[in-house]
Amino acid sequence: YEMFSILSTLNTTVLASQDQVCKQMQIITKKKEKEDPSLDELSDLLEDEPASETPVEKMEEEPKTQLETPTEVMAPAVEKTVTKTEVINSNLTLNGAMLKEFSKELQTDVLTYNITTKTLKLSDSTLALNKSDVVMSEEYKELIRDIFPRLVKVTKVYENEIAEVQVQGYSSSIYEGVEDVKKKFELNKNISLQRATTVLGYGANLDVSTITDNSDFLNNTYKAYGLSSVNIVKNPDGTENRLLSKRVEFVIIPK
Repeated sequence: YEMFSILSTLNTTVLASQDQVCKQMQIITKKKEKEDPSLDELSDLLEDEPASETPVEKMEEEPKTQLETPTEVMAPAVEKTVTKTEVINSNLTLNGAMLKEFSKELQTDVLTYNITTKTLKLSDSTLALNKSDVVMSEEYKELIRDIFPRLVKVTKVYENEIAEVQVQGYSSSIYEGVEDVKKKFELNKNISLQRATTVLGYGANLDVSTITDNSDFLNNTYKAYGLSSVNIVKNPDGTENRLLSKRVEFVIIPK
């Protein structure tokens, strides 16, 4: 019986020791697995405990600064008064402007204009001689009052192309009481200069804005010349037309 008790005690001790060893082994095994889990266990862990998504903090958008487009500073517009003549003649030559300006008078033969010599001529030159002075008829004065400011207006537009506007006075080849040709020419030259000076003086002293506003241009550009009988007007049969030879013409001399 004592032997049995001893064996029983030993058996119990051995079993207890085995049990203790097993428990110890389980602890070690679990510790090992915890430190180095297998891939399968990792997959299980990932499936069982899904990684929590870290909420991405939404950045507050900075307000877009709109770049201001620099406003172009415009220079103040310089006002330029454009006359009707400048608009009409902006694409015309000097000859074209003259033909356009005096088209009515040219069509009715009040004036003639030679585009080659740029000569404007009054068809009816009634410039009577009164002693030592030249007297213009009222009809002639009216014609000058009409055409002279318009001539100044056109020539002013083209002043950069014009060297001079000659107011040329002419006479017939006849001088009463004088037979000597040379003496007649000299006397008629004085008369022709009087005609030119009288017409230019009358036109340049008209009280209209075209004349008063362009007085410097007139004084510097318009000149009177007496040409005597160098270019008499002839009738169809070749004889001299004494009346029409006593005339004044406006000749534009280009630069």
